[in-house]
Amino acid sequence: MDLFIDSDGCSWEAGSAELENAVWDLGLLNIRQRGRTVIVALCPRLVADATLAAAFYRITDLSPELVYVIAERGDAPWERFLTMSGAFDRMHELVAAAMFDQCNSKRTVWRQPCSDLPQEVPKTPVKTANICPAWRVALGR
Repeated sequence: MDLFIDSDGCSWEAGSAELENAVWDLGLLNIRQRGRTVIVALCPRLVADATLAAAFYRITDLSPELVYVIAERGDAPWERFLTMSGAFDRMHELVAAAMFDQCNSKRTVWRQPCSDLPQEVPKTPVKTANICPAWRVALGR
């Protein structure tokens, strides 16, 4: 199985040559299943809330033993997770950090002082703050 999830949370089977760069250029999320392993490719700075939530549902339905997360283009390092919740937390963390970086860069464009910026990624970012806690409470349903 090889599918893409878009910014509205809709998914479709991969296979089109035009979708080769969709993850890195358009913000789609790609899920590939190989046996009991799932490989997730995402560009954290482009992924939408609905994309991430839909991915959590799809991955849960697959019930993998291992989840690999790829968050950079090319021969970038991947991360391996033995639990879905660990992978979900990491994907959420990557998206939150990317959102924080984008907010940080906007401040410099607006020429506002950066001294009021936190030095770390906030624990509960605005965009995806409730996805992982809600996921755990509802157990994905």
